[in-house]
Amino acid sequence: MHSDTERPRVLWIDDDICPSSPDVRLLELEGFHIQCAVTGAAALALAPIGYDAILLDLMLPDIPGLTVLARLRADGVMTPVLVVTGFGDFESARVAGQLGVEGFQGKPVFANELSVSLDRLIRRRAAVSGNSNQKANVVDGLRIPSRRSLAALLEALQSLTRRLKDATVSVRHEATAYRALIGGVMRALLDPALPMPAFLACARALRLAINAGPYGSAWLAERIQIIVLDALEKPVPRDPRVIAALNALESAAAQGKRLKLEEIAKNHNVVPSHLSRLISRETGVDFTEWRTAFALRPSLAALTDTNEHVKQIACRLLGFNHPAQFDAEFRRFLGLSPSGFRAFSQHHP
Repeated sequence: MHSDTERPRVLWIDDDICPSSPDVRLLELEGFHIQCAVTGAAALALAPIGYDAILLDLMLPDIPGLTVLARLRADGVMTPVLVVTGFGDFESARVAGQLGVEGFQGKPVFANELSVSLDRLIRRRAAVSGNSNQKANVVDGLRIPSRRSLAALLEALQSLTRRLKDATVSVRHEATAYRALIGGVMRALLDPALPMPAFLACARALRLAINAGPYGSAWLAERIQIIVLDALEKPVPRDPRVIAALNALESAAAQGKRLKLEEIAKNHNVVPSHLSRLISRETGVDFTEWRTAFALRPSLAALTDTNEHVKQIACRLLGFNHPAQFDAEFRRFLGLSPSGFRAFSQHHP
């Protein structure tokens, strides 16, 4: 029997689990020290204490599990996480993967399987930590993680917020922080694995940052965190008509086509105005913004990874009749021109 100081410490975040639960007691017998948190708030208070692993349920009574995970990563808690849930949602799994989840295990759980998974998780993290040579960018005293991911963006925003609040901010420092903030949002937008709800949130965040200008970066960093976390809290759409409409938009965009709301509504025998309301209610984003996001997303990689002329990207890749249309829609969606996006990404990689 291991002593408590030798036993791996595991935080299990699940409202169906308590210290007397059979699975908890069996894991204790397997040599783990289990701490239970039945709410997201309790987990956020306990996790920074330090654990070897975290078991996380996505369906919590107060705060969604994805939001708990995002806030932990934003606070620099990089404990390996295994999602244990019956909420088998693909989009949530993609977001969780963006935030550094090491694996998934469906319910019902079995203590012997969890024991093997936890042991493998802890050993793998120990091996990675022992050979870690991860680098980060340091810009004027601001530590910005080099990983291009949603987790990296949240960590960077948290770092910016703390540093800007703790110091007397000069004009030069404010401008540097502002560039770092915009760069972090743009890197997230360029990540092809970023789930579409998070992509939409980052687009909104970039518009806000461009319109706000280089002053008040601490407030801006906090506000962008809220925008991204709100997107993670929003449940995925359940109405089959909404799901079908979004799938149709994505498929059409991949072929350089722009579907009208009336076309999709007719195909699914629903009144266009009603479908529009359903999409806005279930996703928090209106039909036009979804269509714009699917249409413009391929242009970001083309602008940053190639030297192709903006006109060619607009007309050949996206199917616009005139580059001025592309420029206007790009500005509305992201807050700056395609050329401006390209120039910033080249000067602030």
